[in-house]
Amino acid sequence: MAGVGVAFKLLHALYTRLGYGMDDLQEYLDLVAIGTAADIVPLLDENRILVKYGLNKINKNPRNGIFALLESSSLLGRELDVSLIVFVLAPRLNAVGRMSAAKKAVHLLTSSSLQQSRNIARVLESENRTRRNIDELTCQEAIELVENTIDLDRTKILVLAKENWHLGVIGIVASRIMEKFNRPSILISLNKGLSRAVLRLEFDKL
Repeated sequence: MAGVGVAFKLLHALYTRLGYGMDDLQEYLDLVAIGTAADIVPLLDENRILVKYGLNKINKNPRNGIFALLESSSLLGRELDVSLIVFVLAPRLNAVGRMSAAKKAVHLLTSSSLQQSRNIARVLESENRTRRNIDELTCQEAIELVENTIDLDRTKILVLAKENWHLGVIGIVASRIMEKFNRPSILISLNKGLSRAVLRLEFDKL
């Protein structure tokens, strides 16, 4: 289960132990569905059930934050499914965590004001565009480093470093470099003497 699914199961156990009704808890199935789909966990057993009922809730009566996010991403009026969560909603929710502050996404999903939700959704849309641009530039720079400085016939693990690579995207880029060159990849961001790295590997590539 994704972390959000574990949290939901914990709340379910607490509600059961304390003798509370489940109506209040069902209100959060939409968030469980988004988190479960976004984490790319297998949609089997309980995961499948949670996502099914969460999607039903979103499609029938989305909360303000999700309504605003659907609106800003041009999905309003379409039936939401797992693919749309993974490829449209999740990147926008994740973008603010990568580029600035994840609490913006929390505020979006918990806002009781539709206008506030719309304002935050526009911020998510803008930061997702910025994230994509930085992502593409970083990926191109990493590919050029590999092609211009590394002998692929003799190198089993790619280690790439550059000044001020954005920490919010080097994990994504490391995964793309791994897939493109079929080697475990480490990307390092250098910033004023402090280095931070992200490793991506698959065991069959070792």
